[in-house]
Amino acid sequence: MMKKDNPIDLAIKKQPKQNRSKVTVDAIIQASAQILVKQGYHALNTNEVAKVAGVSIGSVYEYFPGKEAIVATLANELLDSSLKQMHDTIETNSEEDFEIAMRHWLDTLYNIVLTHKHILEVLIFQVPFWLKMPSTEKLKAELFKVAIAGAAKSQTLYQIQVKPETLYLISTMTGSTLLSLALDPSPRISSEAVLQELSKRIVDWLIGG
Repeated sequence: MMKKDNPIDLAIKKQPKQNRSKVTVDAIIQASAQILVKQGYHALNTNEVAKVAGVSIGSVYEYFPGKEAIVATLANELLDSSLKQMHDTIETNSEEDFEIAMRHWLDTLYNIVLTHKHILEVLIFQVPFWLKMPSTEKLKAELFKVAIAGAAKSQTLYQIQVKPETLYLISTMTGSTLLSLALDPSPRISSEAVLQELSKRIVDWLIGG
């Protein structure tokens, strides 16, 4: 008989309540990010995390069952901060020109990916369980919600109606394009040209129904 793979525990043991514990958990997460970017996933272990974070190994295990849970928590925090930035962009954007507004939104998304490029490269290409992380599924759902939020505002500002299927295609197409553009750009195609063409195509698609 084949042995079943042991499930990976990706959940934090407990959420920090006090300021001191929050500082400890944040130090653990930041240390992990530093190790991942500088040395890669293969170099990440709880002893190294404790050393870089300046905390005891006991403190690491007080909150995390292992390095996998630390990585999953790091990814989730990264996603939450990125989503907040996306929503803030939608809320503060008052641009009346639809094409300019769309390009502004895409530029925001692209800059978020570029800002976190190095950690994203490790998460996507080195972490073997990244597809199983809660943040990966959350990203798919939240990108769709952001697109819906933008569409809702668009209906007010630009008087357009968007089908859910169209929003799904736009959000998935945009996500994959921006990741590819930031992490594996073609030397023969400029990022500026790709973003401009993507923006134009999305606007044409939305206006066309």
